[in-house]
Amino acid sequence: MKRTLCFILAIGMASALVALAREDKSPNRQFPSPDGRFCVRLEKTEDADGIVMTQVDLVSVKSGEKLCELGTAGNPWAADIRVLWSPDSRRFAYVAPGRRGDWTDIWVLNEKSFKQVFLPEMPSFGYKNLNGGHVAKTVVASYSAVRWIKPDVLLIDNASENDEGDSARMRFAVHFDENNRMTVTKVDGKRR
Repeated sequence: MKRTLCFILAIGMASALVALAREDKSPNRQFPSPDGRFCVRLEKTEDADGIVMTQVDLVSVKSGEKLCELGTAGNPWAADIRVLWSPDSRRFAYVAPGRRGDWTDIWVLNEKSFKQVFLPEMPSFGYKNLNGGHVAKTVVASYSAVRWIKPDVLLIDNASENDEGDSARMRFAVHFDENNRMTVTKVDGKRR
């Protein structure tokens, strides 16, 4: 009985280790598009002063050609970069973590090249001072892409905090039309 229990525990621990090994957090990672034509590539670089950064580029898989530079990230944030491709490979969300939360850049395929489009203004959280209706200033705002629910609909979590310490978290759906214009609808959320 003891031997069977030890065997079962060993298998469970091995499965957990295999799952951790599959989650690639290395500085040299790739995020291929679903159709296999494109790839977002992270590559560790070192400058002349010995500062290590991670370069993030969009490349063509077939030719290896760099299509555009998405940016650079330092440690420890480079390990948490995420790229979420739409199912049709026409759009992707590049999620860059930072000291104050995640930021999401949206890239869309126009004809034969990708271009960055900026998120539209998100609905207000409606912060108000209890002493007279003054609208407090937002000091922290984080936009983190969650997943594509359709090729043209992306879920984004928005976390915010104002200068009075009030915080809120809301989830929005960003809808793209055929010309990649975006509209936003609130999915859920609450103030704290």
